[in-house]
Amino acid sequence: MNCANVTNQFNRTNGEKCIESKIFPPILIAIGTILTVGSIFLTLASHGLFSHGISTLNTGVAVAGYSLGGVGFLLVTSGIIRSICTKKYHNESLAREGNSQPTQQETQSSTPIPVNAIPKPAPQPIPKVKENALSKKMRRFNNPDMHGRVVGVYMLSNESGQKQTYESLSLAAKKKVQGGCHIGFSGWFNLNLIAQRESDWGIICDFNPDNKLFIDKTLEVIVKSPKRQAFVTKMTPYIQKKERNSFFSGHFSDDPYDNQFRNCADFLRGELSRPGSWLSTDNGYAWIRFLAINDKIATFTEDIQNFATFKNLYKLLQDNGIEIDTLYVSNIWEYVDQEKFQTTMGHLVKEDTIVINCPIHCKVLFNEPLIDPDFKKPYQCVQTKQELDEDPGRYFKVVN
Repeated sequence: MNCANVTNQFNRTNGEKCIESKIFPPILIAIGTILTVGSIFLTLASHGLFSHGISTLNTGVAVAGYSLGGVGFLLVTSGIIRSICTKKYHNESLAREGNSQPTQQETQSSTPIPVNAIPKPAPQPIPKVKENALSKKMRRFNNPDMHGRVVGVYMLSNESGQKQTYESLSLAAKKKVQGGCHIGFSGWFNLNLIAQRESDWGIICDFNPDNKLFIDKTLEVIVKSPKRQAFVTKMTPYIQKKERNSFFSGHFSDDPYDNQFRNCADFLRGELSRPGSWLSTDNGYAWIRFLAINDKIATFTEDIQNFATFKNLYKLLQDNGIEIDTLYVSNIWEYVDQEKFQTTMGHLVKEDTIVINCPIHCKVLFNEPLIDPDFKKPYQCVQTKQELDEDPGRYFKVVN
């Protein structure tokens, strides 16, 4: 034990060393005992000399004997007292330390540790994403010849009818196909749908290469963020560096975006509480993160008009026992060749596939207006081949 625990530590200036206090008592007692014994012999010797008549020498020997005896007595007494004090301080030190020996780090540290200090939890290791073999094949559909025809990416969807879409897509309302995959174009709205349907796979595609980079960065930050709040904190600086106000155009709808968002930070914070957002619930975020960690969300860049690519994509999914559960195409059909668009849709849409389409000109069957045509608002239509005929009062059709 360091001597600082039993007595005050000596000043270490000028190279002085701290000496173990409990070493002194035995030494003092030993020296005192030797001197006392020596004094006894000298005293006896003085008596012998006196008996032989050598009085002068006798006196000197007697004085020396008495002196040694006195010194020896003092040393023995001092040693005993010091031993008692050392033991007392030692016991008090053990009581203060809870009978535990200080670590090397504690004895060497000059900074006191607060009694009520709460240790910080060890940081969680970042999971390693092992590339999924099937996702790797999906990414091979990436078209390197595509060049961005828009500036930036669209993080959010300003389409109307999102609340109705979520209600229609809820697992309680519509059972997901086994091994269901979501395919969607554009940005984060696809993550909303994947979380809503608890899709087993996600494929996010767009003709803009920046969209792939943005979604890939999103997935990277998701993997590093165990909690959705941590994701928002880490993602905000990245988005702010690339922010421009035109991303936040006025919203068309009755849905919860309104015009409340003026910048990316506001938007991200709002997503934590907006109903339907993949960031609004712990379960929704956990599902997206589970897919990201297991590399089950693939991204690539391609034009929806290149129908041969999507024909091959569907074949790849079929060969691996995966069915397309949901398909989100936004309002793409208005800006592309109609025949090519329909051909791609024919490859991807099957009997159980739910299509989230968003044409501008749209009305309910039986000629009931869905929206005011003067505003030409994009309104999401949840459609399937079979259900469009079975439940005409609920689904919509495009009016050319």
